[in-house]
Amino acid sequence: MKRLVLLPLAVLLFGCLPETPRKQIIVRSEATLKVVPDSFRLNTELRARGDTRDDVIKSISETLDRVTAEFPKLEGLEKSELDPSGVRLNPVYEAQCRRDRYDDDACPVIGYLAEIEIEVEGSPAEVAGNALSLLSDLGVAEVEFNEYFIRDLSKVYDVAQEKAFENAKDKAGRIAEMAGTALAGVIKIQMREYQDDDEDYFYSGPTAGSDVIIVSGQRISPKNELNITPAPMKIQRYITVTFEIE
Repeated sequence: MKRLVLLPLAVLLFGCLPETPRKQIIVRSEATLKVVPDSFRLNTELRARGDTRDDVIKSISETLDRVTAEFPKLEGLEKSELDPSGVRLNPVYEAQCRRDRYDDDACPVIGYLAEIEIEVEGSPAEVAGNALSLLSDLGVAEVEFNEYFIRDLSKVYDVAQEKAFENAKDKAGRIAEMAGTALAGVIKIQMREYQDDDEDYFYSGPTAGSDVIIVSGQRISPKNELNITPAPMKIQRYITVTFEIE
C-alpha cells in the first residue's frame, strides 16, 4: 500500500518543480538613416474683394478653378493633391466708423471679402520652389512653404528597424562572447518611438490622399523659376531586443 501512495506523491512533487528560467541578454539599439524627401507641402490662401457677395464668390471661384486646372501642369510635377478648406465670406465695414465705434458691427457695409485656404501637396520634392512661384502667378494671395516629407515612411522604417536589430544583435553577441557563452535566439523585440521610451510602438503607415492628380500632356512653367534643394531627413528607429543565451 505504501508504494501505491508514494508513487503518485512523487509524480505530484515532480510536476511542481519550478521551471528553470532562461538566461537572457536585453539590449537597446537604434539606427539612423538619412533619406532625401520625395514630396513637399505648401499652405496657400485665395482672397477676393468686391462690392457684393455675388461678385466676390464669382471672383474667388474663378481663381480656385484656375489653380485647380493649371497647377497640376507644372513642369516636373509628377503627383499633386489640392485640398481646399476653411472657406470664409465676411462683410467689410467702413474703417473710420469701426474705429469710432470700437468695431461695432452696426457700421455700414462697404463690400465683402472671401477667403479659401488650400493645402497643396506634390512630388518630387525638388519642384517645391517652382510650385510656390507658379501658384503666385495663378493669383494666389498668400503661399508659404510648409515642409518636405516622405510619402511612404513604412519602407524607410522597415530598413531602419532592420539596421537597429543588426546593431542589437552585434552588441548582444559581443556581451555573450565576453561572458563565455553565445546567443541562442530571440525572445522578444520591442519597437520604441523614442530613445527612452519603454512602450511598444507600432506604425500603421500614412493613408493615401483621395484626390491625388497625375497629369500628362502639355506642361507649364512659372514666370520666375525658384530652385530649392531639399536637405536629407533623419529617420531614427529605436528597439529593445531580448536574446536568449546558451
